[in-house]
Amino acid sequence: MQKVALYVLAALILATLLVYLFFTRLLLRPRGIIIRTKLQNRKFPFKESHPPVQTNTTDFRYLDDSIIDLKDKLTAAFDKEREFTSNASHELMTPISILQNKMENLMDALPQEETQEKITGMMQTLNRLKKIVRSLLLISRIENDRFGTQDTLGVQGVLDEIKQELDDRIEAAHISLQTDVSHATSLQAVNRVPAFPVVVQPGQ
Repeated sequence: MQKVALYVLAALILATLLVYLFFTRLLLRPRGIIIRTKLQNRKFPFKESHPPVQTNTTDFRYLDDSIIDLKDKLTAAFDKEREFTSNASHELMTPISILQNKMENLMDALPQEETQEKITGMMQTLNRLKKIVRSLLLISRIENDRFGTQDTLGVQGVLDEIKQELDDRIEAAHISLQTDVSHATSLQAVNRVPAFPVVVQPGQ
């Protein structure tokens, strides 16, 4: 009789443990879903979107909402910084190139040694600034996955940009530059960023 009681007691304890483990696993299931879908193997920036986990547990719902909100804020901040870097780099590259060309022409027009020394110092500063801008452009291209991007460029548009860049030199050399390219002519599978600063390097 005692053995039967012991067997029954052992069976009850085992059943209790199994029920406890089952309900514990069931109650903690939302936590596992949150970890798998929101935290594990996630790469920044977060491009994938996952719906909120369906749970009646307030703590898990709060945790899930907090993670989603934090990821959204991080991604938005990163996108703004990336956009600013890209726009600033593009906007700075053109005036820097034009200013550098104008200063080169000024050096040729002003033979005074003292003036040329000052302009040379300014040119060195411009060169350093241009390197910084190019570094920003490179960072922007990497962040935007632009190395694999294949754009289509209109040849006439690129030539117009180059001609505008060289206007001061053309005028100083007393020559004329004419382009005769069909507007339909285009370059395939090329990167747009940057346009003429890569084609024409000041000082060449």
